[in-house]
Amino acid sequence: MHTRIHLSFSEPGKLFQDFLKAISAGKLSLELSKNYQPGEKLDLEVMVPSQKNPFRIQAQVKSRNMYKGSVDAVIINRAEVEKLLGHLYQLPPYNEFMEKRGYKPTLELEEIEEISYDSEIEKPVANIKRQKLSAHNSLPLSSDFIKPITNSVSRVNLPPIKGKAPIAKVQVNREKRSSRAEANCQEKGSPNRIIEERVRQYPPDVFNMDPLQKIKHWLEIENEPTTEDTSTNISTAVFEQETLSVKNEPTNIADIRLFLQSLINGLNRDLYYSPEHPEYKMALYKLYREFKKALSTLSEIGIILIQPPDSAPNFFITGITPLPISIEELLGEGALQCFLQNYLNYFQTRHLVCLFLKSSLSQEQFYNFLKIMSQPLDKIPDSYTSIGHILNEKLIERQLKDVLAIFEEDLIYLPPGLGWQVEMMINRFAKELKNLSLFQNDHPEQIPELKDKIAQNLLMSLQTPEIIKDLILNVDALIKQVPGLAQEQPSDSLIQNLPSHLLIPVGNYLLQEMFKLNEQSGEPEKVDEIIISRLEQVWTFVLKISHRLIKDTPPGAGAFLESVCNNHILSLSDLPASVRKEINRKEMTNEFQQNPTFWMERFAIEKSTQKLKLLLQYFSAMVPCLVQRNDWQNLYLLTEAVANLPLLKRKMLAETGITDPQKTLWEKGIKNLINSLWEPNPELQKGIAEIFILLGEFGIQSLYQALLQEENSTRKKILIESLLKFGPESMEKLRDILRDPKKPAGLQSLAIEAIGRSRNASDAEIIKPFLNHPKHELRIQALTALSRILGPDSLSIIEPLIADPNPMVRKRIVLMLGLFAGIDSYARNRLKEIAFDPEAEEDLRVTALQELAKNPPEDENERLEIQEKTLEMIMKQETFSQRLKSEPAKSAYEPEMITLTALDMIGKIGDQNALQKLSKINYSYQTLSLKKEQALDQMRLRME
Repeated sequence: MHTRIHLSFSEPGKLFQDFLKAISAGKLSLELSKNYQPGEKLDLEVMVPSQKNPFRIQAQVKSRNMYKGSVDAVIINRAEVEKLLGHLYQLPPYNEFMEKRGYKPTLELEEIEEISYDSEIEKPVANIKRQKLSAHNSLPLSSDFIKPITNSVSRVNLPPIKGKAPIAKVQVNREKRSSRAEANCQEKGSPNRIIEERVRQYPPDVFNMDPLQKIKHWLEIENEPTTEDTSTNISTAVFEQETLSVKNEPTNIADIRLFLQSLINGLNRDLYYSPEHPEYKMALYKLYREFKKALSTLSEIGIILIQPPDSAPNFFITGITPLPISIEELLGEGALQCFLQNYLNYFQTRHLVCLFLKSSLSQEQFYNFLKIMSQPLDKIPDSYTSIGHILNEKLIERQLKDVLAIFEEDLIYLPPGLGWQVEMMINRFAKELKNLSLFQNDHPEQIPELKDKIAQNLLMSLQTPEIIKDLILNVDALIKQVPGLAQEQPSDSLIQNLPSHLLIPVGNYLLQEMFKLNEQSGEPEKVDEIIISRLEQVWTFVLKISHRLIKDTPPGAGAFLESVCNNHILSLSDLPASVRKEINRKEMTNEFQQNPTFWMERFAIEKSTQKLKLLLQYFSAMVPCLVQRNDWQNLYLLTEAVANLPLLKRKMLAETGITDPQKTLWEKGIKNLINSLWEPNPELQKGIAEIFILLGEFGIQSLYQALLQEENSTRKKILIESLLKFGPESMEKLRDILRDPKKPAGLQSLAIEAIGRSRNASDAEIIKPFLNHPKHELRIQALTALSRILGPDSLSIIEPLIADPNPMVRKRIVLMLGLFAGIDSYARNRLKEIAFDPEAEEDLRVTALQELAKNPPEDENERLEIQEKTLEMIMKQETFSQRLKSEPAKSAYEPEMITLTALDMIGKIGDQNALQKLSKINYSYQTLSLKKEQALDQMRLRME
């Protein structure tokens, strides 16, 4: 809603000077008769002396003073106002007094889009309103209160980092190197050192040694025993952040909305919850019932007042979704106008900033909370710093641990520039730690456990890795401001209680922060000591998270730990064996890929038995990595080199226990090779099949075992096709499948199909028993295979099965007859018998006619015979009683399929006689009529 106000200044006096000073600061304070609400927009037309036309100022009401009748507003169109002031500054009447008032125009204005009258105002970044405590006014801006560490892009809604963070090499001073004995060491970094280097422990001169010595070192790591039971969880597979478990939006939004409205309305009614009120008990019970209903699926709910310096106050509600929801979004614009002022009145009169209620509040505790927080203001001393203190004391006196109220006097000093969510969470952490020592506790030894619980609740309310990262980086500002934290580090508590599924996302943000700080550090001799301190701090946090990952081993931890190791935060020996092996394999593979010719030539010319074995083991260890990197060219060359080993070298390897070099090469990577067959790339599948052929007997066995275990029919077919490329060597494996009645029917069906395609006459005997198999699918597959293997000779075996109980089998036999109808008279005559047998199944007759149509008769006598019988089928009319007895059609427009098929046949073989007879027939069905016309046209074309 816009309100237009006219202001006029007759001369450039003091009032006008004060007005110019105010608008140059972007603020206005106006005494107006109307009660304007926060958020309303004002449109001011201002007439200034010596100017003909007014200029316009757009402002938004920030707050109002009910006693003075004035409003404080923030100017929206700052750029236009700045241009006006710059113009006035150039005019002689204004220049002198504007300089006296301290105004200096901006020389370089940032060009922004002009805001029109009906434009929507962009919401500024919000910060918690902070009380300026006098105790901190004299604190120096030293490294104890440095600029907060936040992402430069943290204010933009970017997707979270997924998986492995980018690798960045940290600059080090190699002359001065020291070790870290403890992960939580807090010593300050030297100005000549950015970060201490952590190097992997290799044997002396490892990279100058003989290549085979290097292989020995790699294989020592490869052959280390893996003791972790969770080695699969800590693999270096990239962690997908979509798996984060976050709360979905609850379904009872209406209940939450109702409770928040009732709560604020009730708290604003003085004495409403006093025992003297007539509706006291009913009001308490009703509100508690709404509270339990609203928080039935939530652990807590929070109300936060945000008072940005350049915009109107706003409220955010937490606990409903992972990110806070504005009260406008929750209540809707209509309800907001009714309830926003109630929220503001209550929070501002009690100097309240945040209010959190946990769902575990009992009925009695909830009643006590209402009685305390709805006290009339005249019973609370009117002191700016004591209202919150008094209310907080009463909450503690009643042991209301599930209620947290943060007042303005509770806000601690924090460095400027933090996001309001981070500020709010740090202040909440501080308030809960302060309250912990005030609540009665008969068991002091439980204090550490309670502190951990506070940290866990805080983290559960966030669930946003980037905000948690900022929280960890800045939470240690509490140390000097919260009693009892002098020897503790809140960041340690947060990291130790961070949920396992958030360790990797938060760690990735910290790594990214470390890389950014490292880039800012510059040259070692010019490095900023503050940046060094920050870098050391982030380095320590990453180290602590790494230790948590090693302990908890969540999915994807290996990729993060590998990145940490590559950046020298952890040494190779600090990592779990599974991660250490994975990194070791990658190093081996990188070495080979840099110069594959060298290694394969070394393998080809090597004459020492032990060295030959060592090279083969080296190749075997890195094969899985080569498959993962899709380096098929090197994989093929390696396999070919091993497959073509001379007999003498095979005997040498056999003496060491390696009887099948191809198996030794691929035994660690054969599963990956088989899985690569599923790629929808025909060229790749051909190349992989060639590798399998080079593997010989081991390749056949591997494909066969995979075939037995595979359940997907498409993949089974790919495996069988790969087996067939081995030729006769693989056929025996398929025959074994048919010989074993315990093998799955689906697998036997594929084996029958593959054997049938080989067309080996000797395989007919092994397939014949499947003609009587209980499953009709195998009987059909056996029919097809025998027809491929024996050709027309299979008819004597196939045709007697025309009486099979399954219609699909019977139809397949008719199709087999049609397959040989063009070359075998018996098959042709058998088709004619079925097609023109009125007692035969209609489906079989239709199929037989279709097969005859595919093979038109060449003999004239046979053509006339088929034409006559086909015309009889077409011209035959059912009597009325026959129609009544016949089965109903599937629809009123569905004609008999046999008549349609007969019309198709007559169109292909009919002569002039057939043309005349067919022309006299009339069909009521449109489909039959159209088919008849097509047959007539076809005959006319053939006769021309």
